[in-house]
Amino acid sequence: MGSGSGFADIVNDNGGLYAGWDTPTLSLTGIDRSCDMYKYRVRVEGDCTPMKISDLAVLFVQTPPEIQLQPGNDTICEYSNASFTVTATGMGLSYQWYESTNNGASWMPLSDIGMYIGTATPSLNIFSVGRSYDGNLYHVEISGTCGDPVTSVDVILDVKTAPEILIYPENTTVCVGNPATFELEAEGSELVYRWQVNDGVSGFTDINPANPAYSGADSESLTLLSAALSQNGYSYRAIVSGTCTPPATTPPVILLVNSNPEITSQPVNRSICENGTTNFSASATGPDLVYQ
Repeated sequence: MGSGSGFADIVNDNGGLYAGWDTPTLSLTGIDRSCDMYKYRVRVEGDCTPMKISDLAVLFVQTPPEIQLQPGNDTICEYSNASFTVTATGMGLSYQWYESTNNGASWMPLSDIGMYIGTATPSLNIFSVGRSYDGNLYHVEISGTCGDPVTSVDVILDVKTAPEILIYPENTTVCVGNPATFELEAEGSELVYRWQVNDGVSGFTDINPANPAYSGADSESLTLLSAALSQNGYSYRAIVSGTCTPPATTPPVILLVNSNPEITSQPVNRSICENGTTNFSASATGPDLVYQ
């Protein structure tokens, strides 16, 4: 027997591995992978010389499939490519990837058609993945020349989406001193909101969330807490960003601030004779005035 350090005589069963070491047939039982590539030969001696040594016989120990590195979860943006990879050892390995769309209740074997490539290899690739694949599970079954097949852990595909605005803010009209609110509704992954204002001079600038004149500058709903007449005609917009690009920007909306009714000319006292006639007059400014 030889393992690379020269040949040594087999003189016992070596813990039950060998039998017949002194017969024409050497039997090996319970051989593990450590004996792979061991070389064997037999020396035959008799009453006459010289002795004879046989040709070499090499023992190849094939191992069952074993996963060395499990695949991991993958997080991508919509319409990007996803991939899962496994590393395994063993002889004569073959691979089959599976997909579950119902949280592991059932599994479907994949083949190299459509979006899928590498369904029978260590690496599964899925191209141009849509949001409907979010939450799908995947695993691979590995078979080999020896032993039973092994199955990897289940991994999840997390598909993030870019921001999309579903409901846009609208123009708003308020009276002086009243709050003005602009609202939007958006969907997407890990959304971040940034409201901007244009005063007609500096263009659009970000509203600092700490600005005491506003609330919600980093949310779906922006409120100007007390509108001033000087803010009449200001325009607002929101930029919504997230995990995936591009960000979404709303069209500008306008704030109209109406002045409160103001009497500019008060009525004055009148003196008349009995059964006479007179009138009282007042002047006022403000939008849509109603007098009573």
